[in-house]
Amino acid sequence: MAVIGKAHAVVHEGGVVRVQSSMRVGTRTDKAQTAEDKVKRVQDLLKPST
Repeated sequence: MAVIGKAHAVVHEGGVVRVQSSMRVGTRTDKAQTAEDKVKRVQDLLKPST
């Protein structure tokens, strides 16, 4: 949450009057998943489709 607050502050310092952020957080206990697994999944989703 502190990072979001700092990001908002930087945007406001740039002259933006109103900023809105949304955050979605999820957890699961049914399978092991490392941070690297999550990053790879996002990278795979962002790859252009062929």
